[in-house]
Amino acid sequence: MMNPWERIFRTIGEASALEMVAEEAAELSAAALKAARILRGENPARIDYPEAMHEVIEELGDTMNAANVLGSGLMPDGRLVDPSAMDAKMKRWYDSLFGGGSDG
Repeated sequence: MMNPWERIFRTIGEASALEMVAEEAAELSAAALKAARILRGENPARIDYPEAMHEVIEELGDTMNAANVLGSGLMPDGRLVDPSAMDAKMKRWYDSLFGGGSDG
C-alpha cells in the first residue's frame, strides 16, 4: 500500500512536488523572518510574537509535508536526507559554535 505522500507525488508529479517544496519553503522563510523582526522589535508587524510563531510552526509543518511528498517520489526509502549526513552537519554547526567536542 502506498503511503499518502507517495500517492500525492504520483498524482501531482515531480515538477509540481518541487514547486510545492519551493513555495512552502518561501512561506516558511517569510514567517521566520517576520517572527525574528518582531522578537528584535524591528519593522513592526500587525501580529504579535505568539501569533508569528504559530505561523512559523504552521509553515514548518507544510514544508516538512512537501519535503516528504518529494522524498517519497524520488528516494527508494522515502527520505531526502541521509541521517548520518544530518548528524555530520549538526556536529559541524555545534563545533563552530562551541569549539568542538559535542556534549550531547
